[in-house]
Amino acid sequence: MCAHQSADQRHSVQHVSVLEWLEAQGKMRPVPHVGPALPHGVEPPERPPAAELIFLHKVRDQIRHPHDKAWTAAELAGGVSRLFKSLPLAEQQRYCSEAREGMEQYEAELSRLSVQRGRPDQNEVIKPRRKKDQKTKRGDTKGVVVTIEVLETVFHMPLHKACKALGVCATAMKRVCRKLGVKKWPYRDSARWW
Repeated sequence: MCAHQSADQRHSVQHVSVLEWLEAQGKMRPVPHVGPALPHGVEPPERPPAAELIFLHKVRDQIRHPHDKAWTAAELAGGVSRLFKSLPLAEQQRYCSEAREGMEQYEAELSRLSVQRGRPDQNEVIKPRRKKDQKTKRGDTKGVVVTIEVLETVFHMPLHKACKALGVCATAMKRVCRKLGVKKWPYRDSARWW
């Protein structure tokens, strides 16, 4: 863990730690995905390594195991952690920034994958409610046709501004998004990383 990160700056998705990576290597299995649920059939991207794991990959060839016994994964992870903390602060910062860039790319990819596209020909019609003084019935009013392509044109806006631009309320917009396969409005995630 990088020393300069406060508790509220840490991401909900954790980097792959040294111990987790060593245990996965020992059992010859991939590191598990622990992020948000993705649409069915979508493979998650590989989780980014922590700064200490990046350091371990760079110095792995220089580590010598004792002749009399083999190190456990926990002992090796503790040793790597102590070595990392003994590095000069500038070098630690370099590894931390590399880990941070990896996490930003990972979260951008997760955000992209979580917007599951609906069928291209699929569309929804949102009909406005009848106003109090309006005499026409609901079926007589023209509705707003919303397709994935229309939604993509307003993904760069916050949800309330996108609703205003399309002339619909937020509740109706969320209902249509769910029907078209957009599980979460992507503005906040895409604006943060691009």
